[in-house]
This record gives sequence, C-alpha cells and structure tokens, in this order.
Amino acid sequence: MTQQPLTQAELEAIRQLLSSALLEADKLTMYGDICQDTDLKAWLHGERKAALQRVRQLYALLDG
Repeated sequence: MTQQPLTQAELEAIRQLLSSALLEADKLTMYGDICQDTDLKAWLHGERKAALQRVRQLYALLDG
C-alpha cells in the first residue's frame, strides 16, 4: 500500500504544529535558563526534550 501525498491542509496543520512545538521548546529553554530550583530545571529540561521530539516527528511526517 502506497502512502498518499499530504494535502495542503495537512501540510499547513503540520507547519502550525511545528511552530507551536518550537515556540514551546524556546520558552522551556528560557525558563530553564533563569530557574534556580534544580528539580524544576530538570523537569523543564525533560519537557524541552519532549517538545523537540515532537518537532522531529513532525519533520518526519513532512519528509514522508
């Protein structure tokens, strides 16, 4: 079974999700940089890694 190419609407939705995930990762990085609490800093780092993983998954969708 061959995969159908993504529609313009699907591509736009992926682009919007990418934008949101990148913004989320940027915010988490900023908060982590200014945070003094080591436990919170570790949690923020984990959340940032998860956001960047979502970005990688979305790029994989775009690459087919």
